[in-house]
Amino acid sequence: MRLTLRILALISLVALGTGLFFDISSYLSNPCPRTFLFKLSLVFFGVFGLLTTIVGSAVAAGFAIAHRRWGWLAGLIVASVAALAFLYGAALDNPPPVALAIITTLSGIFDQALGLTTCGSQSSPFVQSPAVILVLLLAPLTLLSYSFFGFPATSETT
Repeated sequence: MRLTLRILALISLVALGTGLFFDISSYLSNPCPRTFLFKLSLVFFGVFGLLTTIVGSAVAAGFAIAHRRWGWLAGLIVASVAALAFLYGAALDNPPPVALAIITTLSGIFDQALGLTTCGSQSSPFVQSPAVILVLLLAPLTLLSYSFFGFPATSETT
């Protein structure tokens, strides 16, 4: 069980990491592109990255319920639902104020801390996309931490 959850979480981390690598390499070649399929790449990497996390969280939630691990159950549910809601909000044409504020704040922090090139008054789309992906990383990291720390030490969990 632990190995299955770890594999699912690692697949999610690899998919989201690939999205980060794609954005960073694209930023280095041209920080201010004329066209960037921001929504498409965000949805592709986000959905692919979160799909295995949602499956793993469902499996882990069943185990958490069976062993009355309510704190872990709440953490898995909150992380998964928040990641899905944030991905949905960020992919909309007019993101809700909460999603827009998170994206803008994280992008601004990256721009200032790393001295990145901005595109006019906005951050580069290649900076905004990693900001979203970093928020999405919370769900697979929660699942991975559950696979290490959330199980009682019994022979059925190995």
